[in-house]
Amino acid sequence: MQRYAGNPWLIRVTHDLHRILKMHRGRQLPTPERMAPSMAGHRELMACVRRGDAEGAERTMHTHLLSQGQALAAYVAAGGMLNVPAPLPRAGGV
Repeated sequence: MQRYAGNPWLIRVTHDLHRILKMHRGRQLPTPERMAPSMAGHRELMACVRRGDAEGAERTMHTHLLSQGQALAAYVAAGGMLNVPAPLPRAGGV
């Protein structure tokens, strides 16, 4: 998405963020009740992009980022550590 925006700063920031989040993917979405809404948000974002709905894409991305921020805050509040990589998923799922 950020490449389509053509914004070098956004590309760099999202790349760095992705590298950090990738370490925690196994903790970030460990249950179906977390995975389903996240995937639905991604599908809605792509639908907005396909139909050229910039306002809908912005609104969907904003909602997704807020949700992820809240999940991260809850993870840290529950004692989760951000400087330790998550374990790799087992074969056949998390």
